[in-house]
Parts: sequence; C-alpha cells; structure tokens
Amino acid sequence: MTPAEASQRIRRFRSGYRPAVLAAARRAGRQAQRLALTKYMQPKDPDPRIDPPNPPPGPLARRRGNLARTVRLMPSKFAGRKFIIGGLEMGGTPAVRYGRIHELGGMAGRGLRSRIPARPVLGPAIREVDVPREIRMALARFASQTLGPLWSNG
Repeated sequence: MTPAEASQRIRRFRSGYRPAVLAAARRAGRQAQRLALTKYMQPKDPDPRIDPPNPPPGPLARRRGNLARTVRLMPSKFAGRKFIIGGLEMGGTPAVRYGRIHELGGMAGRGLRSRIPARPVLGPAIREVDVPREIRMALARFASQTLGPLWSNG
C-alpha cells in the first residue's frame, strides 16, 4: 500500500467513524427500548378481578399502555470531541407523571403517605444491553472495513 492510499484510508475513517458510532448507539438503544417494553413491563388484563397487578419485585404491569407509550429513545451525540451516550426516557407527558416513582420508588399520593416500591423498567434494560461493547464492536468493524491492512497490522 502506498503512502497516498494509506492517507486516503485514514481520511475515510476519520470522516466516517462518527456516523458508525452513532448508528451502533441507536441500535443498542432500540434494543434496550424493546427489552424495557417486553421484559420489564408486561401486558396485563385490564380487569383487576381477572388479573391483579403484579406485586413487587415483579415486572411492572402494563394496564392501558399510557406509560409504555411514553418510553422514548434519547439520541446519542457528539459534542466536540466528546461522545454523549443517549438513553431512554419515560413518562415525559403531564398525564403520565408516575414513571419516575415506579422506576425509583418512594413516597407518593396525598400527603406523601403511600410508599411505592421501586419497579425499575429502564435501568435494567439499559444495563442488560452493553452499549459500550456494541459501540466498540461497530467501531472495530468500521475500522477494519475502511483501514483494511492498516487496521489488521496494528
């Protein structure tokens, strides 16, 4: 490989690694979102006589789906040279204020007299998907494709 070819490959890598990293973070975020909605938030029969709510520490029971509809993927981004990993957000609408209390637990209700146990949905889903590993793998694939012999010899 000539120095000109090596220089061209390095330029191609430098101009394209950010989109590759962002795409990997987006894929990992979607995977965590799917896990949150399917594994940690389970659909239940809306009639409590047939199917009572899940007692803690079981997964959060999904009744009407209002909270599930508010689970959104927050995008990752680059801020200068820093990479900021996005995440998941839940309960961002005024009608669905109870997302945070279910995630973290705490006191709620009139006069804060009711103790709500933590039934995390987002945290376990994000931890289950190893986002840094997904990004490293995507970056290694991209480097191998763009740098070729320069990457494998290093």
